Amino acid sequence: MPMYQLIFTDSTGRITLAEDQERADDQAALSFGKSLLQSRRYVDEVEIWNGSSLVGKARRSTWADPVDDKSTLH
Repeated sequence: MPMYQLIFTDSTGRITLAEDQERADDQAALSFGKSLLQSRRYVDEVEIWNGSSLVGKARRSTWADPVDDKSTLH
């Protein structure tokens, strides 16, 4: 299984946490990152990387965000 790096940032864009995770594919890594984002209240965004390739990003929803449950896959 490929190794992915999940990078979590706060509301100012500062990295607060980074961790490596093995996942089956890009979609599984993105889903896992989104679930961790919801369980970690001190982070606002997660970027998922496979080596030097950005797989995708997910952001915590706020009241000002439009309702959209999709994250961007690159």
